[in-house]
Amino acid sequence: YKIILQEKERKEKIQRKYNLFQTLMDNIPDSIYFKDRKNRFVEVNKVKAEHYRTTPEKMKGKTDFDFLPEKEAKECFVDDNWVMKSGKPIMNKVERITHRNGTKYWVSVTKIPWYNEKREIIGTMGISRNITHQREIEEKYTFLFDNSPDLIAQVDGQGRFIMANRSMAYSLGRRGEEIVGKSFFELMPEEVARKRLEIGRKVIREKKMEVVEDSRAGRYFHNIFIPVPGEKSFYIIARDVTMLKKVESKLRESEEKYRAVTENSPLGIYVFQEGKFIFVNKSAFKEVKNGELR
Repeated sequence: YKIILQEKERKEKIQRKYNLFQTLMDNIPDSIYFKDRKNRFVEVNKVKAEHYRTTPEKMKGKTDFDFLPEKEAKECFVDDNWVMKSGKPIMNKVERITHRNGTKYWVSVTKIPWYNEKREIIGTMGISRNITHQREIEEKYTFLFDNSPDLIAQVDGQGRFIMANRSMAYSLGRRGEEIVGKSFFELMPEEVARKRLEIGRKVIREKKMEVVEDSRAGRYFHNIFIPVPGEKSFYIIARDVTMLKKVESKLRESEEKYRAVTENSPLGIYVFQEGKFIFVNKSAFKEVKNGELR
């Protein structure tokens, strides 16, 4: 009787573990699967099956070739076989998967060896997370980043470029990949590089944005330095304001010329507003002084 009771308890314990496992499989939002050494599905959760518009039971014994385009299925086979052969995991690999209805989506995939009680590899276990929304946001950000007319870059505390958009690279006479890893001092005049690094370190230290204007190679820039939260680096967003500066300079020159002509005109020129003189040139001043102004 004692042996029967122990056997019953053992079965109940196994059943509890299986129930816990099944509860996890059925309720986790990620796709989970187990495959044997021939890459056939042994166990899949509901989310995995729903992606292929089928049921877990109908997926058992089948392979990726039954659910994916041939090219994508081959890539899965290569990865699964590598995991079994090497005994090493594949962590957070980003893949693009095609649904049966043609819809494409992005997933982050982790695959690990599946061992039996003798520590022999008998297949693979995998979990994938749908990151389509995140990927779409990243692609939109990347598009805006690369195509922005403003000069944008992330720089570390040593003044080395972590990333830079096309406009920043172009302003430095390089391609984007050519400036990553290089420092301000390799790409800019020493005085400009030193000043920018000082400001960058300040915003990292004080965790506050800083706005400055400077110039290099005859061009003027409006620069915004922003600390990156949780990192010892900063963003720099620079706008080339050379044309604006030239326009402002031309306006000042025109204003100075107009003022010189107005001030020295033999005709009396004045502006009288709300009972007060707003402007009076030299000739008009003499007329006021002599009581001749009308």
